[in-house]
Amino acid sequence: MKIVAILLALAMMSACITGPTCVSRQRRGTVEPVAGTVFAGEVVSHIVRYATDGSQNNLDISWNGMRLPDAPRLAVYVTRAACDSLDLSATVPGDACRVLARGGSTEDGIVTTVIVTHGRGNPEVLGTPPTYKVWIVGDRRQDVDYTIDISWFFGPDC
Repeated sequence: MKIVAILLALAMMSACITGPTCVSRQRRGTVEPVAGTVFAGEVVSHIVRYATDGSQNNLDISWNGMRLPDAPRLAVYVTRAACDSLDLSATVPGDACRVLARGGSTEDGIVTTVIVTHGRGNPEVLGTPPTYKVWIVGDRRQDVDYTIDISWFFGPDC
C-alpha cells in the first residue's frame, strides 16, 4: 500500500515538472456586455466588436424568467455585421446574413452560450476590424429584458 502511495505522489509531482497544465494555458477576458429590452414580436440587433485577444468570443445569454415553466422564448442569432435584415433562410457561406451561431430558446431547451470564432486558426469571416451582429428575436407574447455577457477565450479545450 505504501508503494502505491509513493508511486501516486511521484506521478503527481512529475505532472508539475513536465509543464503547465491544460487549464493553466487557457486565457480569458471580458468584452463589453450587451443588454436591453426586446418588445413582444420584435427583433433588435447590436453590432459587437470581436475581441481578437482570443480565438473565440463566448456570448452568455440570460433574460428575465428564462427558467420558469412558462418562460418567454428568446432567440439569439449571430451574423456578419453587414447583414441589414435577419434572413434565417440564408445559407450561402459568403452571404452576410447567413447565421454564424445561434442560441436562446430552441426545440430542445435553452442554449445559454453562443460561440463566435474568427482568426487565430479560425476562418477570417468578420472583416477588418472584425465585428459581428447579434440579433435578438423577442417572444411573441411579452416584452423581454436580456443581457449578453461577452468574453474572449484562447487556449486548449481541456
